[in-house]
Amino acid sequence: MDQPRIWRLLDTGFRSAKENMSLDQVLLESRAQGQGPDTLRFLQFSRPSALVGYHQQLDQELRLDFCHRQGIEVNRRITGGGAIIFEPSHIGWEIIASRRDPLLGGPPEHVARKLAEIFCRALRQEFGLPVFFRPRNDIEVKGRKISGTGGTAEGEAFLFQGTLLVDLDIWQMLRALRVPMEKLKAHEVDSLMERVTTMRRELGYMPDAARIKEAVARGFSQALGVEFQAFGLTPWEQARFEALLPEFSSPSWVDRPSPVSQRRSLIKALHKGDGGLIRLLLDLDPARKRIRSAVISGDFFSFPARSIYDLESRFKDVPARMEEVERLLEGFFSGGSSPFPSLGIQDFSQVFRKALGKIPYLELGFSFEETHELFPVGGSLSQVLAGGMDWFLLPYCSKDLACELRHADGCYECGLCSIGEGYALARQYGLKPVTVTSFENLMENMERLRSRGARGFIGCCCEGFYVKHAEDFEAAGVPGVLVAMDSTTCYDLGKAREAYQGGFEHQTHINLRLLRKVLTLARRAA
Repeated sequence: MDQPRIWRLLDTGFRSAKENMSLDQVLLESRAQGQGPDTLRFLQFSRPSALVGYHQQLDQELRLDFCHRQGIEVNRRITGGGAIIFEPSHIGWEIIASRRDPLLGGPPEHVARKLAEIFCRALRQEFGLPVFFRPRNDIEVKGRKISGTGGTAEGEAFLFQGTLLVDLDIWQMLRALRVPMEKLKAHEVDSLMERVTTMRRELGYMPDAARIKEAVARGFSQALGVEFQAFGLTPWEQARFEALLPEFSSPSWVDRPSPVSQRRSLIKALHKGDGGLIRLLLDLDPARKRIRSAVISGDFFSFPARSIYDLESRFKDVPARMEEVERLLEGFFSGGSSPFPSLGIQDFSQVFRKALGKIPYLELGFSFEETHELFPVGGSLSQVLAGGMDWFLLPYCSKDLACELRHADGCYECGLCSIGEGYALARQYGLKPVTVTSFENLMENMERLRSRGARGFIGCCCEGFYVKHAEDFEAAGVPGVLVAMDSTTCYDLGKAREAYQGGFEHQTHINLRLLRKVLTLARRAA
């Protein structure tokens, strides 16, 4: 009878974010270099911590001022994926093992599914909860996320990890994270609060951490045919941990500033693929029509983690033309399978196409910053402007909170909000102004525009609303241009559902400067 294989059971207890992130790197290196055994690790955080994925930019994913005020430690994971809050009540679990293990071989997504399903089965057996894995990287109870997963690899070793939400301060989470609206659209929910759950919520009581860890260890032991023995770091790992710790608390690791973040010649684009969200930031030399550099970030995973930098390196001082972009992408992806699970050449091609498609905005007289705030519908921006506009759609949330017309069409133009100036702009440019009071009302107005043969419209919304409802605008069949709001919106405040129903009680401001510029250009073009 075969003897069970011996794995290490390592519980590193409550530690700071920099210690936990450093230990991830140490344990992965250790297994890759043969300095440590296959390991199941449990980890917890000594205080709330906001962790961005390996490929993400801090200021795009976190509200850093809030984190600093609340004493939330900020750091960066060695794995990809999205930003998370890790509270002391949460339990992290990790498998660090050889990629040559016969039970754990195959493509990363297959290994991820197997390990996640072992974890789910362990919780089902111990607590009777309907816990199931939802690809790409979520573990859910009745459609609500209770654990995220992710992984990375180095040499012949891999690290796969998960975070179990035992309890959660949801308001702290909402205020600390800049939640990408593309992700909420993909899961068909209207706020982050509807997307997560906890062990405490599902069980009706706070489960003991030791019981959870014992159940998980037992589940992996049975599924993998291994015997766990509890022991700590090896001498090599301890020494390496002490050497790496300063790096994992340094700005070069935590902040990792974008090499183009301080320049003004930037164009950005977003694309949501099956494998995650891609954010592209291009630094352009408009005079030479070349891409100086590209920064690609997002909540996707890559194996190995630095693959994204290999891709970025191909876009140093290259022509800003799609045929050149596609040639470079083909060269990168020609080596075999994609290093980005569920993301392929077509996803990266689309996000570059969206970014380069904004170059004509500059020729129309818009600044680089303004290109980020314009969302054409039903054609290119030039086509929409040339086609003419008849209607001006204005959001109710920019009306004064005390206005009796806040939730109705019309405006007294009393000067207490920016909507009055919007109505004045409509008269100046011969447009019909309409206050949009809810999402349903927006769709009703779009149908009214279509049925009346409207040439086009101009409207106002935030980037989050546009990304979430871009397909709805396109399906309405009326060309137009949406201009980004000039203030904090419902998506920034986690109030998307209230806004959808027309009950968002916060005053926003429309971007009058950019609206006037668009309308002037539309008049000239038409």
